[in-house]
Amino acid sequence: MMEAIDRFTIHDLVRGNDGHLAEETEVAFSEMLIRPLRQCLLATPNPILPRAGGERIGKADVERIEQATEIFRQWDIQNGGGLLRKAVTGQLNEVNNLVARASYTEHVGCRLLSAVADLAHLAGWMSHDVGLHVTGQQYLAFGLHAAKEANDQPLAAQILTNMARQMNHVHRPQDGLDLIRLARYGAESTLTATMRAMLHVEEAWMLAGMGWVQDCHRAAGLAQETFTDSRPAEDPAWMSYFTKAELLAVTGAAYRDLAWRDPAHADQAASLLTQAVDGYGPDFARSRALTQAVQASAYALQGDYARAHAVTDQTLEVASTLNSTRVHDRFQVLHSHLAGQKHREAHDLRDKLTIALSSTINDGRVYKVANGFANEPF
Repeated sequence: MMEAIDRFTIHDLVRGNDGHLAEETEVAFSEMLIRPLRQCLLATPNPILPRAGGERIGKADVERIEQATEIFRQWDIQNGGGLLRKAVTGQLNEVNNLVARASYTEHVGCRLLSAVADLAHLAGWMSHDVGLHVTGQQYLAFGLHAAKEANDQPLAAQILTNMARQMNHVHRPQDGLDLIRLARYGAESTLTATMRAMLHVEEAWMLAGMGWVQDCHRAAGLAQETFTDSRPAEDPAWMSYFTKAELLAVTGAAYRDLAWRDPAHADQAASLLTQAVDGYGPDFARSRALTQAVQASAYALQGDYARAHAVTDQTLEVASTLNSTRVHDRFQVLHSHLAGQKHREAHDLRDKLTIALSSTINDGRVYKVANGFANEPF
């Protein structure tokens, strides 16, 4: 695995910034995705042995690596993944090489491998955030393997959850649901209340995408109930993004997805999304913009086009300052929905989105999935 990470990161670092145009392979889905991940979780990890020779790495060195990763993560949460994605890729390459060439104790080696897993996890999420879905999926898979080798079950569950979110984004909610269930496998007893709430609400979002209304209600209710036991001080650093606002945002997105099929759910979606937007702090600019893009569609489903217009204007202005493509991706879904609407206000909103999204609608970017295409991401 170490050699594969080294080769992949070097290839990623030397390619141009328009990497999504060069992604010639396909995003894996269904059994092509689930089977190898299941095999990874079922496999017995190789023991991490003390290593002699080379640069000596101690606990303090690993702590500095973890602190640097956290700085990268907070930048990503606030600004999007584009600007520092390659910096994280370079850091992953360097730390991965330390595992192979440095000397360390068994405990430090295990923690160092967890640091590799988290860097691959972050590189994968940043890649997904800028539309590099094949690259993102590969980094997340590397992260899962490293977390498994390090016996870091909570991180493995988080990586699988983000792989599920990626599948939902490319309109594969059944694969997302399978990944959420795989994330729970063998890890339930190691997860904090915050992580269990996250898994429940992400499950609700996948179920909503499949139109399973009652199951969505049940999972969303479990998420709210479980989150009451959340103790942020007990959570790993990589869970810092999952606040009460994020819980409300994902729940609202789930009900928005139900509202595509039955607009009766639009009122609940709009209420939850408004609470989420109001709850995000100043360091969550990207999360707020992503949520507002969904909020605009909830207002449109209510028939409240004045609010949909206002939120769209505000969100597009913020999106122009972010290094992320996902806000525009979410507006593309609304753009497609508005095509079938007869109201003049709906046509006006679609025209506004056509102008704002012209660079992403017409740049030839599609989400390639094995055996087919998903041109309209959720």
